[in-house]
Amino acid sequence: MWCLLLAICGPLAVVRQWLEKFAIWLVYLSSAWITFNIIQTGVPLSSSTSNLAAILLGLDLVIAMPISWMPLISDYNRFAEHPRKGFIGTFVSYTIANTWFYGMGAALALLYPQESIVYSIALLMLGGLAILGILVDETDNAFADIYSSAVSLQNIFPQIKQWKFALAVTAISLILAYTIPIAQYENFLLLIGASFVPLFGVMFADYFIVKKGVYRIKEFYEDAPKLSISAVISWLIGFIIYYLMAYVFVELSVGATLPSLISSFITYSVIGKLTRR
Repeated sequence: MWCLLLAICGPLAVVRQWLEKFAIWLVYLSSAWITFNIIQTGVPLSSSTSNLAAILLGLDLVIAMPISWMPLISDYNRFAEHPRKGFIGTFVSYTIANTWFYGMGAALALLYPQESIVYSIALLMLGGLAILGILVDETDNAFADIYSSAVSLQNIFPQIKQWKFALAVTAISLILAYTIPIAQYENFLLLIGASFVPLFGVMFADYFIVKKGVYRIKEFYEDAPKLSISAVISWLIGFIIYYLMAYVFVELSVGATLPSLISSFITYSVIGKLTRR
C-alpha cells in the first residue's frame, strides 16, 4: 500500500520528501556497515568457477538488472534542469552504485557460498539492522516499478487516469510475488534482459543511425506513430536471439547481451535507412 501511495504521488514527491530526507540515508548507513564488515572479515579471492559459459551467463544477469532501470531513468531525468548535468550525474552515480553493490554481493557469495545473500548479510555483526534499513529503502524500487508501468500504460491509454493503472499494477505484482517461486528469479532476470537489451539496440540505432540525433518535438507527440512496425520487428529479432543464446546455444560462450543488442541495432538501422529513402 505504501508503494502504491508513492506511485500516485509521483517521482518529485518521492525524491524530495522520501529519498532525499530519509530513505537514502538508511541505505548509505546500511551499505557502509555491510562493506565495513566484509572488509573486516576478509574475502577469499580464489574461485573455482572457470567455465566461460557460466561466467558469461552471470554477466548477462549482471547487465540485465541495471539495464532494466534505464527506461525508468527517463521518468526522473525529464525533470532535470540541465540535460548534460542530468546525464553525467546519472551515469556516474549509476556506475558507482552498481559496481559497489555487485561487489558486495560477490564478496558475500565468496564468504558464505552455501547461504543466500540475505542470510549472508544477517550473519554479519548487526546484519539484521542493515537488512531492515535496506528493506525500508527498497520501497522506492517498488514505487519506481509501479510508477513507470503506470506512465507507460497511460501513454497507450491516455483517457484512463494514472492512479488506476498504478492500482492495477500493484495488484498484479502482489499476485505474481506470492505465486512465482523465488527459484525462478534467474529466469526472470534473463527475461528482463531479453526484453530491454534489444530495446536499447533499437533506440541507439534510431538516434545514431536513422535520425542522427535530430528530432522534432512533434515526433514525440502529435506526429508520433501509434506503432512502429520496424521497431517491433527489430526488437523481436533481438528478443529471440537473446533467448536462443541464453538457453539453446549456451555452449557458444558468447553470452546473450551483445548478440541481441547488435542484431536489433543492425536490423533497425537497415530497415530505417531503406524506409527513409
